[in-house]
Amino acid sequence: MQKVTKVFKHKIHGNMQQRLMNLSISAKIVAYYLILLAISIGISAVLYSRVNSAIALGPVSNISFQLLHTVSTSTNTVIGNVAEFSKLIVSNDEIQDSLRNTLTNYSFAYQHQADVAVDRLVGGSSYASSIHIFDLRGHKYSAEKGIARTVKITNITQAPWYNEVMKKKGSYILAYNAGGIFNPVSFEGSFISLIRVINDLHTQTPLGILVLNIPEAVLEKSCYDMTNNPDAEILLMDGQDNILIDSDNTSGFDLTKFIYDNEKLNKKYTLWKSDQTEYMVSYLRIDETGWKVASIIPYRELSKESGFIGLVTFLLVAVNSLLLFVGSIFISRTITVPIKKFCEAMKGIEKGEFKKVQLKAGKDEIGRLRDGYNTMVEEIQKLIYRIVEEQKLKRKTELEVLQAQIKPHFLYNTFDSISSLALSGKNQDVYNIMKALGNYYRTSLSKGKELITIGEELDVVSNYLKIQKYRYEDMFSVEYDIDEEVKKYKILKLVLQPFVENALYHGIRPMQKSGSIYIGAKYHGDSIELIIADNGMGMTGEDVQKLTSGKTAREKNSFGIWGTIERLKILYGIEEIVTIESSPGNGTRVIIKIPAEHPQNELPELKTGEA
Repeated sequence: MQKVTKVFKHKIHGNMQQRLMNLSISAKIVAYYLILLAISIGISAVLYSRVNSAIALGPVSNISFQLLHTVSTSTNTVIGNVAEFSKLIVSNDEIQDSLRNTLTNYSFAYQHQADVAVDRLVGGSSYASSIHIFDLRGHKYSAEKGIARTVKITNITQAPWYNEVMKKKGSYILAYNAGGIFNPVSFEGSFISLIRVINDLHTQTPLGILVLNIPEAVLEKSCYDMTNNPDAEILLMDGQDNILIDSDNTSGFDLTKFIYDNEKLNKKYTLWKSDQTEYMVSYLRIDETGWKVASIIPYRELSKESGFIGLVTFLLVAVNSLLLFVGSIFISRTITVPIKKFCEAMKGIEKGEFKKVQLKAGKDEIGRLRDGYNTMVEEIQKLIYRIVEEQKLKRKTELEVLQAQIKPHFLYNTFDSISSLALSGKNQDVYNIMKALGNYYRTSLSKGKELITIGEELDVVSNYLKIQKYRYEDMFSVEYDIDEEVKKYKILKLVLQPFVENALYHGIRPMQKSGSIYIGAKYHGDSIELIIADNGMGMTGEDVQKLTSGKTAREKNSFGIWGTIERLKILYGIEEIVTIESSPGNGTRVIIKIPAEHPQNELPELKTGEA
């Protein structure tokens, strides 16, 4: 019973799915948007009921963090100003000169020169209260806006931060109370010290160390001037947890503990309630200095009613926009995705790829479009196949005519040679040339076969050159370099002869002196290289271009190089199958590179009769 029920439910589900797929595109769009509208109204109602409690937290936290960023900006401004001021000091000519000379020859004159320069510079910054320069020989040059401070250590190398600042090679570090190297001064508060090495401007070797002191009061005043919020409590700590700013704690909240806890929990803000008053407590780490700042602000000061309606409207628009986006995804899956598949298929047609579209669709417009498109592709494929076959037949016929043209020309020349030898009474030579001619035609005709083995093709060339040797005697010599492995592979017949003929007639004969022809066949595993080279006249790049493009062959109405290259391209389907290297006076080298396999697309046999 359960099995029958399951099959029945599956059948109903399948019928409903099929009916939905058979709907028109317009009906599908209406259905989807009705569903999205219902969902949007439901979610909006829920959001509206909860908006009063949810909208206040965002603006409150933003204002609180704005306060922290203001403190961060203020402290960075003070430190940055003092850092720029320190650059003026370390680059001062008088200070550079005094420190440079004290390294080798300390004198009171140099001490006085440096003291005067420091006294003149101390008023150049509104943030730094004192300047202290220590050379590397234990001498100190100082200027104070207030009470002069004495140093606890006898040499600056004893300072706890000495190694750290030396590693900085000119960059500054910050230290609380200069790391304790100064004796305390009555009625003077704590301070932050900016410390950096003074390098020789010419050699970049260390000359001394600069210490600039920034009173805490300066930092605190700068922060409160920029925040301008009397209700805010601020706590600022340096990287070693020394308290730099600590305002009056009227709320009773322990900001120091909050900072320590935040380092472990990574909590940026929290809400705290005391005596019916809510507070926003926030924390920020200042990346530039590694300092930490926390603030506490009364929640009531930040919660405003004026933005209520605008925020509700914004949330509703955002939610509806999100729903519309989700809806567009569903619509894309059912409507636009099939259209994209059609576009991709059409791009394939531009590249010559005619493939049917595999698309799941019903009997709607998309389904009918798919069926029509696939029918069109099938008809195009049939048409292309028919055109290709017709072109192959046409090209085959042209090759037959071209091949027939080459045979009488060669035959006439050979008979002329035989006649000359017979008149001269050279019977053995007549026998040899007639035998070579018979072997030549027996192999080249090959009972109408278009393909012969490379070994047979080499025999054709060998017999051709034997015949030509009787005509031109000592005009040329031949060197063969053949790998036995290649002889069993098939190739188009009469491929090598046009290149050998070109080497003989256009390469060597115009030199009017003896030349050489090299014929090679090399096996490279997956490919075979057939090489015909001569040391004749050579050709220019323009001549090579004419030769391979067919211009020369058409002008002379002969089979030639271009016809041979075209035959190879048709058989192997490789565009760059022949490479010709040549230059005037340096001979010519032809390389035919074919796959080391028997051609699959063998041309039909030519009906030329038997030898």
